[in-house]
Amino acid sequence: MLIGHIPGATAGEAVTRGTALHYADSLAGRPTASGETYHPEALTAAHPTIALGTRLKVTNLNTGKSVVVKVNDRGPFGLGQKVLDLSRAAFRLIQSRNSGKIPISFTRLP
Repeated sequence: MLIGHIPGATAGEAVTRGTALHYADSLAGRPTASGETYHPEALTAAHPTIALGTRLKVTNLNTGKSVVVKVNDRGPFGLGQKVLDLSRAAFRLIQSRNSGKIPISFTRLP
């Protein structure tokens, strides 16, 4: 869902809000949609449609913590407000728990 300006966003910048999860550790070592191998300690994410290679600034709306990730895979799939799957490392940088869903916003970086 696209929304208007939020704190920290550049004027006129589109911001997306939704829920993020983190990849299952069992996917480590498998190829991503970009052809790269999934490494849980890399700062990467999956999105259904954003161009592979795009960098995103992802912010946990509960804590205000942010991380920059590179989209290298497709997902999450299913219903609901899930908008990103984050690598384990990216998830841990913005969420103190190792699992769960978190409310996030993200913006595309140049």
